[in-house]
Amino acid sequence: MTLFRKRAVFLSYGLVGLVALVLRVADLGQFVTHDEVEFWFGRSEALLRALHSGNFQAMEISTHPGVTTMWLGSAGITLRKFLFEQGILQHETFPTILALYRLPIALAHVAGVLLGYGCCGGSSPPRAPCWRRCSGPPTPLSSAIAACST
Repeated sequence: MTLFRKRAVFLSYGLVGLVALVLRVADLGQFVTHDEVEFWFGRSEALLRALHSGNFQAMEISTHPGVTTMWLGSAGITLRKFLFEQGILQHETFPTILALYRLPIALAHVAGVLLGYGCCGGSSPPRAPCWRRCSGPPTPLSSAIAACST
C-alpha cells in the first residue's frame, strides 16, 4: 500500500468517525427517554455499587439484555464523579449528568460505526458485497440475495 493510499484510508476513517461522533454527541444532554429515567440510570448505579462492594451476585440486575448499557452507564457515572472531584466541572445540572452518563455509550456507538465501516472495506473497494463480508457462513437467505444481486 502506498503512502498516499495509507493516508487516504486514515483520513476516511477519521472523517467517518468524526461525522459519527458529532451526530451522536450533539444532543447528549438535551432530552431524556422514560426508560433511561425509570430503568437505566438506577440499574447503572446499582451495577456500580455492586462492583465496588465486590458483591458480584448483585450485578445480575435485570433479565433484559442491557448489560452493555449498564456497564457503559456505570463508566459515565464514574467519569462524572471523577470530573467533579477534580474540580473540572462545578455544577451538577441534570443536562450535565445526562450528557456524562451517555458519553461512553455514544463513544461505543462511534466505535461500532468504525468497526462496521472497516468490515465493509473502509475506503477500499470491497471484494464482495458489504453484507456478505460482514456476515458469517452462507444461509439460505444470503444465498438467495446473492443470486438475485448477480
